[in-house]
Amino acid sequence: MTTYHPHSASKPQRRLLAILISQALGVGAFNSVQADTINVPCDVNALINAIDTANGNGQADVINLDGDCTYTLTEINNTTDDGNNGLPSITSTVTINGNDATIERSSEPDIPKF
Repeated sequence: MTTYHPHSASKPQRRLLAILISQALGVGAFNSVQADTINVPCDVNALINAIDTANGNGQADVINLDGDCTYTLTEINNTTDDGNNGLPSITSTVTINGNDATIERSSEPDIPKF
């Protein structure tokens, strides 16, 4: 029977052992999660869904807005201490690529102000 003593192993052997243990336990840099890329068409509901998806999937995400689109917010999505919001609060790591898109609040008189 052979007994393994970590201190008697060479430095490359110890490094390999650390990698194998990390992978087996699901920890460390070897368990990195790839970011999702979410392409959003020119539609406010699609933008809201993209933010909700990014908040809920437990990883970093990239949201690409439709180039030259204007996303006009017409409804209250949620209310926080800061007041009413037209989009969900972002609660995870998200990169939003605007691609010259605009997000604006509606100026129509019968639309709630937020």
